Amino acid sequence: MSQQSAYLLPDCLPSPSVPKVSCPEDLTWMCTPPHTPARTVADPDCALSIVTTRSAFNALEADWCDLMERAGPSAHVFQSFHWLWHWCNHFLTDDGAENTLAIVTGRRAGKLVLVWPLVVQRSGGLRRLTWMGHPVSQYGDALVDGSACSIDDIHASWSFLSKSISADVVHLRKVRADASVAGVMHDVCKVPLEQQTAPYLDLSNAQSFDGYQKRYSGKARKNRRRLRRRIEEKAKLNVSTHSEGDRRGRLASQAIKMKRTWLRSRGLVSPAIQDERTRAFFVDAASSKLHPTGCRTTELNIGEETAAIEVSFVSAGHCAVHIIVYHMDYEKAGAGVLLMEDRIKTAIAAGVRTFDLMAPGDNYKLDWADGVVDVYDWCAPLSPLGHTYHSLGINKLPGAIKSAMQALPLPMRQLLHRGFACAH
Repeated sequence: MSQQSAYLLPDCLPSPSVPKVSCPEDLTWMCTPPHTPARTVADPDCALSIVTTRSAFNALEADWCDLMERAGPSAHVFQSFHWLWHWCNHFLTDDGAENTLAIVTGRRAGKLVLVWPLVVQRSGGLRRLTWMGHPVSQYGDALVDGSACSIDDIHASWSFLSKSISADVVHLRKVRADASVAGVMHDVCKVPLEQQTAPYLDLSNAQSFDGYQKRYSGKARKNRRRLRRRIEEKAKLNVSTHSEGDRRGRLASQAIKMKRTWLRSRGLVSPAIQDERTRAFFVDAASSKLHPTGCRTTELNIGEETAAIEVSFVSAGHCAVHIIVYHMDYEKAGAGVLLMEDRIKTAIAAGVRTFDLMAPGDNYKLDWADGVVDVYDWCAPLSPLGHTYHSLGINKLPGAIKSAMQALPLPMRQLLHRGFACAH
């Protein structure tokens, strides 16, 4: 690989529809089926309700954590109670001026079997139904106990929430092709607002890193050895991973600051990264003992300086790599490349089955990946105002603005970045 990029959260502005990357032919591609799956008869005894207060959400902790264990696919780290508990602490205000909880729950015989973690977001007079966790979560989905819920139950819960929650549009970002709600969103929205790919490494059969890395070309392995040798000729190189302790929070905070520096150098704008709530959220989510999120932080040190940081979250063998960023002084040294290599090695040793690099499907991620999964943004109107918003294409405007900004020359992008930073 020629260069290791830095990446983190989705901006508040959506990304362009389809990433312009060359996808290696040997990648496994997961996509939403073009047809609606056959439905079964729903049990009418699934009791649906809506949670709108923080205290009621807190009361769900034990049932929510139990459902998380039964929810099937392991890519649900961003739907865990603890992750969303931290989100509430930083993004949910007491007056509900910006976000109001709209969590749909389903119980069968008193047992929690379904949860849609949603909020109503107010902006510019528009009420938008979106995922709880925005903008720090990377995937959105409902938690569903597959042994107790049919496909019809999921459709019935959607019908219930769309009629019961007062909103103008539903805008559900980053829904994986294999999500529990993928079929419902395909039926309701028909055409996705945005589409991206999330590269991943399949480590389920990897016995060791030495064996696994044989899938990479000899040239790529040689280049990484060369990078490592050049650094070690000048200073000691050390990589350490932290699965507990306060060091995780400090590294998460440092990673956000490094990300801001990287964005400034590229003239890129990310409202989420500039938002101080994002940094504070990651500090708490990374270091909390009472509400653990499965955080792992890895640092690559060259001499006495932290040259690169990775922050990931592990749940049921699924490792979601949320942040990987390098110090700008070590960009050409390949610090990010070497950190990635060492992190894959430790993930294999820890028994991780899926090493998820998440959307977007940038070229440097595809260089490492075994496969990709499609990830969609879904949007549909729920009110007359929502129909106007949708029909006029206003929902596509943020993506168009972002694409236009990325097409500008670097000096102009940097000028706009300085203006945005001053405004915030």
